Amino acid sequence: MQLLLLALVPLALAAPLLQRDSPAPTAASAATLEIYAAPAGFSRDAYCTNLAVGSKVGDDGQVLWLTGDGRKTQRVYVARSPSRGIVVAHQGTNTSSLFSLLNDGDFIRDARDTRLDFLGSDASVSGGFQDAWLDTADAVLAQVRAALLTYPGSRVLVTGHSLGASISLLDAAYLRHETGAEIDTVLFGLPRSGNDAFADGIDAILPAQRHLSHYRDPIPHLPGKSFGYQAPSGEVWLDDSGNYGVDCGGQENDKCSNSVHFYQYDRDDHKGPYVGVTMGCGA
Repeated sequence: MQLLLLALVPLALAAPLLQRDSPAPTAASAATLEIYAAPAGFSRDAYCTNLAVGSKVGDDGQVLWLTGDGRKTQRVYVARSPSRGIVVAHQGTNTSSLFSLLNDGDFIRDARDTRLDFLGSDASVSGGFQDAWLDTADAVLAQVRAALLTYPGSRVLVTGHSLGASISLLDAAYLRHETGAEIDTVLFGLPRSGNDAFADGIDAILPAQRHLSHYRDPIPHLPGKSFGYQAPSGEVWLDDSGNYGVDCGGQENDKCSNSVHFYQYDRDDHKGPYVGVTMGCGA
């Protein structure tokens, strides 16, 4: 993500953006922000290469299943957490993997896979993000269904960072549609993943979805709106410390991370910290 997409920032932002009358952000309470720390820990641990069934993840999770090599297929695990229920966490971009970087750089919007038809007939999705999601979508669905049978009534937390956030966004919508389970969706450094119809579809099926953007992180602004991309609602914009933030009403709120000019972007902000958690195994 930091190698390929960042090189495209000037092109992605070349066309002027339409201005809108965005609602004023509201301060996120300390208690609300603290809730995001646990998902951040699960997202961080999705970068670890030494996980196995039974490994501890996050504060209190234990891995039930995992797959992916972190190169051609992004890593993902399903875990059980006494505090958060069933957890699905996807690895973010592996900058040493050509396949991972190509998925990030493929921002030509594809016709959505039929699994996502519930998002609406006009919805389209980033080709690279959708391809990365399809690598594990059916397996994740099967594992979550099995975990819900073992732990009936559990909520499902879906989380991820960077490319993993986009995959997790698709996972969360698909799992909600297919299982009817209560899905908590908390994402970090989410790139734009589809067009305006896609964003509307996400808002409809995941109205409580939250995606945290850290200060001057450039990734939430990619791919550019000039390519027909639109972020869903639910942004929480964190300050430089990562410990304070605001809830941003509506889609693409110009008073939140969209208020940062491209020449102010800082790629180091992409890793966080997010409520005290920096992304990367062992960070």
